[in-house]
Amino acid sequence: YKKADTGLSSKHSNGGSLDRYTADPNQRGVQTRADIIRPRPTPCKLQIPHQPRKTSSPVVKPASHSQRSNKIVVALYNYTARESTDVSFVKGDRMEVLDDSEPDWWKVLHLTTLQEGLIPWNFVAVERSVESEDWFFENVSRKEAGKLLLVDENPRGTFLVRPSEHNPRGYSLSVKDWEEGRGHHVKHYKIKPLDNGGFFIATNQTFPTLPALVMAYSSMQGREVIEQINKGYRMPKPLNHPLPDSIYRLMLQCWDASPEKRPTFEFLNHYFESFNVTSEIPYLEPPTD
Repeated sequence: YKKADTGLSSKHSNGGSLDRYTADPNQRGVQTRADIIRPRPTPCKLQIPHQPRKTSSPVVKPASHSQRSNKIVVALYNYTARESTDVSFVKGDRMEVLDDSEPDWWKVLHLTTLQEGLIPWNFVAVERSVESEDWFFENVSRKEAGKLLLVDENPRGTFLVRPSEHNPRGYSLSVKDWEEGRGHHVKHYKIKPLDNGGFFIATNQTFPTLPALVMAYSSMQGREVIEQINKGYRMPKPLNHPLPDSIYRLMLQCWDASPEKRPTFEFLNHYFESFNVTSEIPYLEPPTD
């Protein structure tokens, strides 16, 4: 999630005071440990440095109709109100943004407590956005990703996704692994973008969105994630669906890692036009008395 390091205004028309600005917990030097692949109800415990405060409390101005953005945000971290005009929340809470006209403090409606007030904007992300995912780290380099993942409390298979340092449209998947003779280490994989907006790691399997890609690979466990990425994961033939073997073999050809070995669209069109699936019901003699 993109957050400004500087440039705080001296006047906040929505009531947020400059002195009450809260440091971004995801910026370098503030986040002390990785918070990766944890269930959303589990709070993210962050130590928020004490900030000097003004003696007078800011006044929360009512949001005009034109200011309301009608967007829902999700809390990325815990926050405890420091002023009577603030709204407390825990990681995972949902809030409607009433006024986001100021860069540092947004006025929101907490959708559970129904409390209205101010929150630090850098503690939330738009619902269902990549930035709202626990596994996504915007401001983390390859080297920093390795340090975060190698923390002792993170088990083998723990991973995070970060923007690529070389491809402005791509991402990188960093995974904690263990091997005999090498111990714990971190492997990095390129998540490449498609022209149509999708993403892939292995060329034989593409996904429409980044969360869809992560969901597919994170359904596996630990070492299996790395092994399957290296080998090129292929969907197995479903057991609960009568898929003909000939169709499944053709699907495997379409997923071949070598593009030259994949069938052409012309071949596929001709194949399915002429393909006939028949099901014959055995003839039964009528019962005799």
